[in-house]
Amino acid sequence: MIGPGVPVPAGVYDTDRASLWLRTGSSRRFRFNGTVSYGGLYDGTAWQTSLSLGGKASRFLHAFLDYNLLDASLAHGRFEIHNLGVRADVLFSPDLALMLVGQWDNLSEDFGMNFRLRWTPRPDRELVIVFSQNVSTLAGWQPLGSRLVSKAAWTFRF
Repeated sequence: MIGPGVPVPAGVYDTDRASLWLRTGSSRRFRFNGTVSYGGLYDGTAWQTSLSLGGKASRFLHAFLDYNLLDASLAHGRFEIHNLGVRADVLFSPDLALMLVGQWDNLSEDFGMNFRLRWTPRPDRELVIVFSQNVSTLAGWQPLGSRLVSKAAWTFRF
C-alpha cells in the first residue's frame, strides 16, 4: 500500500517528471525554496509541491519550516500526503551544535521529534547523541516510543 487503501502491483514502472524550482541563496539571512513537479508515479500520475522557509536569527540560531504535498492519482485510487516539518539549529560554537527537528504527516497522524547534539572537537573526530520521540496526535499526544542513540567516529590517518 502506498496510500490509504491504494495498492501498487508489483512490476516495472517508468517515471518522467517535469519540475519548476525557485530558490534563494542559502547564504542569505532569509531563504526560500519552492518546487512544483508533475509526472508519473507507479501506474498513475502525481503533483508534488515542496515549500521551505528558513532564516538565520543570528549566527548561532537558524530555523526552518517545511511543507510537502504529494497529490497522487493511481489506477487503484487517489490520495494526498501532507508533511509538515520544523527545524532549529543552535550553534554554540563551530564544534558544538544542537539540532531540534519535528515532523508530522496526515497518514500516520504521528509527530516525530529528534534532538541531535553534535560535537566535533577536531575534523577527524565526532560524537553525536540523538534522542528521538514519537507521539500519536489522533487522541491527544500519546507517546509511541523513544530512542537514545550515540555515535562516535575517529578517523585514523596513516
